[in-house]
Amino acid sequence: MTAISKFSDFVRISEQVLNSPQKQRLVLDSTGKVVTSGTSRYFRPDSQAIEENRRVWSSFLNCLRTTLGDQKLQRIAERYQINFHEIQRKGDPLLPELVEKISIGATRTLSTDLKANKFQRLKRLTTEQINNLFAQKTCPIVGDPMNPYYVYGGPTQKRAWLIHNPLLMDKELHFLSTQIDKISFSAWRERLCKTMINKELMEKQILPAPGANGRVEYYKVYRKISGDGLVAYALKPVGSDSTLPPLVVFRPTQVALSYEDMIDSLMNDLQLRIGEMGYAPAKPKLDALMKDPHFCRPGKKVAVAGYSLGGTHAQWFTYDHWKRISKACFYNAPSVHEEMAEDFARQVNASPLTKLKIRIKRVVAGVQGDWAHFLGGKHLGWGLKRKNLVKLTEYNCVSRTISSLFDRIWLHTRRVVDNDNNHFSPTVVDPKVLDEHLDNESRGPAIYWYEKMRRVWGGTLLLVLSGLKVFARCVYKCTGISLIRSSQPFKSSVSVTSQ
Repeated sequence: MTAISKFSDFVRISEQVLNSPQKQRLVLDSTGKVVTSGTSRYFRPDSQAIEENRRVWSSFLNCLRTTLGDQKLQRIAERYQINFHEIQRKGDPLLPELVEKISIGATRTLSTDLKANKFQRLKRLTTEQINNLFAQKTCPIVGDPMNPYYVYGGPTQKRAWLIHNPLLMDKELHFLSTQIDKISFSAWRERLCKTMINKELMEKQILPAPGANGRVEYYKVYRKISGDGLVAYALKPVGSDSTLPPLVVFRPTQVALSYEDMIDSLMNDLQLRIGEMGYAPAKPKLDALMKDPHFCRPGKKVAVAGYSLGGTHAQWFTYDHWKRISKACFYNAPSVHEEMAEDFARQVNASPLTKLKIRIKRVVAGVQGDWAHFLGGKHLGWGLKRKNLVKLTEYNCVSRTISSLFDRIWLHTRRVVDNDNNHFSPTVVDPKVLDEHLDNESRGPAIYWYEKMRRVWGGTLLLVLSGLKVFARCVYKCTGISLIRSSQPFKSSVSVTSQ
């Protein structure tokens, strides 16, 4: 029996008894086949049961090392705080819940997991070869499946909004990475910006994405760049025949306390110049990324995308590097300050040969719609004389009346391209009136009122959030417990983590 089929046996049996009221443990029969014990996990173990547990653990660990490799197994143990050797030494039972953790943790595949040796280069392999390697490293998982269309940016469990749950995060990311062959690249890019990026991608992680002709291709997370509330991921296509463009994607505002940089990302939204707090410290690293030939060869252009606050950070990035950008997509993004949009228009208008494409997608429902794109001054793309460079698509909600605060949150978080329903009707804005739609003051007093309120109350809310940060730091210094999580390596600390 091969290691992968052996692991499938552990998964299959765990799936059968995971939600069973009998709460059985896993054991091996006389032939080495994985079976259930027939007794409750809560029985008082004797010496025979302890040896039985050690035997199944020995078989399980050997199977994991052969299937996943020592390096990946160690990553899973560290992420979920599992001490395999201690469990085996004590003779604790092998429970279906632990098999579930391992199977879900194994779904995060890094480029190093696919290489036969450290000298192998994925860029020299074809997409078909990478696909075969990826399939070999993909294991079945235990637990109930999730519909990727109903996994959003926030956690799918209420408790995980307060306490970091890496197991749930990995499971959500796994199902968001399924059915890729059934969606377009445009739909996948929206899914990435609005949901997948919130699941805290790892450097060197491999992500499947729709390529040309409907085939599945792959990105590698080349770099994670952090600022004060900003997180950007540089995605590099892998495969010698890949049709995917290099992509820089920016993370949106974090609203779950268990997610990285929640307070800092909110503070970015409240600044007079939205996003400046996060972009300023990250700018040198982003500039270095664009000069890195290993990410993007000289003469080749990259694509940029962002949703909500990430869309505003993407506008800052586009302003700095528009000559190296082929396409920029902004989803429900607040606008930047007027001076930036006006200076960007002057620069681009002075370069008539530019082929930069700007695509702006908004969800609207009149003045009761999504607040996010009511904020800021002017959107990047305002004032461009060549209107074919900018395309603004507004998606009107046709299936639901927007009245309450929860309706507006629902409107802001919905995916308009990557969905399995008909909630939204798209309308392409006439280029003749484009500038009026990209200048919030010109959109009318009912729209601009939101920006005026943000400027009036933003300073007060910034002070409140700053006080919360100081309080969290004091708690950490006194107790060693971190109340907030940070993407900055030098700020990392012991977090309250769900077991």
